[in-house]
Amino acid sequence: MNARMDIKTWRKSRNGKAYAIRIGSTWTNDKGVTYLEFDALPLSDEQGRVSCFLEEPRERAEPGVQGFARQMAPERAGPKPIPLGGDEIPF
Repeated sequence: MNARMDIKTWRKSRNGKAYAIRIGSTWTNDKGVTYLEFDALPLSDEQGRVSCFLEEPRERAEPGVQGFARQMAPERAGPKPIPLGGDEIPF
């Protein structure tokens, strides 16, 4: 097993498509004990079953920014500030 794995579960979007969401991580220590740390708990499906799966963590382009937000990051930066001189108030 890898040093660290992501714990993921399936969720359904509003349009009915399924997508995986990270709900925790797992790792094995030097003594061979595997730890599971959940940040959230998986929801049960229509039959009452709860399931999750392990996946190797993906590399992130920027720390703390995921998915669509990462793609939109340059546009979301907003306009550049206007430099003001002295004690001027811009309104």
